[in-house]
Amino acid sequence: MIPPIRVLQWHGDAFDLPKGAKKLATSALCNNQAFSYGNAYGVLFHLEFTPEMVERQIEIDREWIHRDHEIDEGQLVREAYENAELMREQSRMLLDNFVTIAES
Repeated sequence: MIPPIRVLQWHGDAFDLPKGAKKLATSALCNNQAFSYGNAYGVLFHLEFTPEMVERQIEIDREWIHRDHEIDEGQLVREAYENAELMREQSRMLLDNFVTIAES
């Protein structure tokens, strides 16, 4: 079993897996977070968001996040800063794994 990772879930959309796809990641909030299909991969979560990007996205999407969801903006920003280094490490690991797969 692959150990859990911490990611930012910032989406209102979801998807069903294509027939023949293999689910790679799931969460309590969204069943299909990542999958592989042949030699293609898809992810719905965000590893690339920096704390500054989170703050800017809140500004841009403020109406949406409060219309359809009740998101605590302060908590989201705090968690972005608290998890910034972990997010960088996980992003590097994911990209390194993709490069390893692509080179094989």
